[in-house]
Amino acid sequence: MELADYLVAGMALIVGLAAGRRSRPKPPPPIRPFCTCTHGYGSHEDGGLCHGKVDEPTRYDVYGTEIAWKKVQCTCRRYDGPDPAIFGL
Repeated sequence: MELADYLVAGMALIVGLAAGRRSRPKPPPPIRPFCTCTHGYGSHEDGGLCHGKVDEPTRYDVYGTEIAWKKVQCTCRRYDGPDPAIFGL
Protein backbone atom coordinates (compact mmCIF):
# COMPACT_ATOMS: atom_id res chain seq x y z
CA MET A 1 0.00 0.00 0.00
CA GLU A 2 1.11 3.48 -0.65
CA LEU A 3 1.20 6.37 1.77
CA ALA A 4 -1.92 7.93 0.22
CA ASP A 5 -3.88 4.72 0.90
CA TYR A 6 -2.85 4.83 4.56
CA LEU A 7 -3.89 8.48 4.80
CA VAL A 8 -7.29 7.78 3.23
CA ALA A 9 -7.84 4.80 5.52
CA GLY A 10 -6.80 6.83 8.57
CA MET A 11 -9.11 9.71 7.67
CA ALA A 12 -11.98 7.29 7.09
CA LEU A 13 -11.33 5.76 10.51
CA ILE A 14 -11.28 9.17 12.23
CA VAL A 15 -14.46 10.32 10.48
CA GLY A 16 -16.19 7.05 11.33
CA LEU A 17 -15.24 7.27 14.99
CA ALA A 18 -16.32 10.89 15.23
CA ALA A 19 -19.66 10.18 13.55
CA GLY A 20 -20.30 7.08 15.64
CA ARG A 21 -19.66 8.75 18.98
CA ARG A 22 -22.96 9.83 20.47
CA SER A 23 -23.60 11.22 23.89
CA ARG A 24 -25.74 9.08 26.12
CA PRO A 25 -28.66 10.73 27.90
CA LYS A 26 -28.11 11.29 31.59
CA PRO A 27 -30.06 8.98 33.87
CA PRO A 28 -32.87 10.61 35.84
CA PRO A 29 -32.03 11.68 39.38
CA PRO A 30 -32.89 9.12 42.05
CA ILE A 31 -36.29 9.44 43.66
CA ARG A 32 -36.01 10.54 47.27
CA PRO A 33 -38.78 10.51 49.88
CA PHE A 34 -39.45 14.26 49.97
CA CYS A 35 -42.80 16.00 50.19
CA THR A 36 -43.60 19.04 48.03
CA CYS A 37 -42.92 21.17 51.12
CA THR A 38 -39.27 19.96 50.70
CA HIS A 39 -39.28 18.20 54.08
CA GLY A 40 -38.50 14.51 54.28
CA TYR A 41 -40.87 11.72 55.20
CA GLY A 42 -39.50 11.79 58.75
CA SER A 43 -40.86 15.30 59.29
CA HIS A 44 -44.41 14.03 58.80
CA GLU A 45 -46.11 12.11 61.58
CA ASP A 46 -47.19 8.82 59.93
CA GLY A 47 -47.76 10.65 56.65
CA GLY A 48 -49.75 13.41 58.37
CA LEU A 49 -49.05 16.90 59.66
CA CYS A 50 -45.56 18.26 58.94
CA HIS A 51 -43.35 19.11 61.92
CA GLY A 52 -40.75 20.96 59.87
CA LYS A 53 -39.87 24.63 60.08
CA VAL A 54 -39.73 27.09 57.17
CA ASP A 55 -38.31 30.59 56.79
CA GLU A 56 -40.82 33.44 56.64
CA PRO A 57 -39.59 36.89 55.61
CA THR A 58 -40.02 39.56 58.29
CA ARG A 59 -38.18 42.57 56.85
CA TYR A 60 -37.64 43.95 53.37
CA ASP A 61 -35.32 46.60 51.98
CA VAL A 62 -36.50 49.57 49.88
CA TYR A 63 -36.38 47.43 46.73
CA GLY A 64 -38.62 44.70 48.16
CA THR A 65 -35.81 42.19 48.70
CA GLU A 66 -36.12 40.01 51.79
CA ILE A 67 -33.42 40.83 54.36
CA ALA A 68 -34.62 39.08 57.55
CA TRP A 69 -36.45 35.83 58.23
CA LYS A 70 -37.91 33.90 61.14
CA LYS A 71 -38.60 30.18 61.49
CA VAL A 72 -42.29 29.24 61.54
CA GLN A 73 -44.23 25.98 61.48
CA CYS A 74 -44.65 24.42 58.02
CA THR A 75 -48.25 24.55 56.80
CA CYS A 76 -48.12 21.19 54.98
CA ARG A 77 -51.07 19.03 56.13
CA ARG A 78 -49.99 15.61 54.89
CA TYR A 79 -47.13 13.83 53.16
CA ASP A 80 -47.62 13.76 49.39
CA GLY A 81 -44.25 12.50 48.18
CA PRO A 82 -43.37 9.09 46.75
CA ASP A 83 -44.44 5.94 48.59
CA PRO A 84 -41.97 5.44 51.47
CA ALA A 85 -42.33 1.65 51.19
CA ILE A 86 -40.15 1.86 48.09
CA PHE A 87 -37.29 3.10 50.25
CA GLY A 88 -37.83 0.65 53.08
CA LEU A 89 -39.09 3.28 55.54
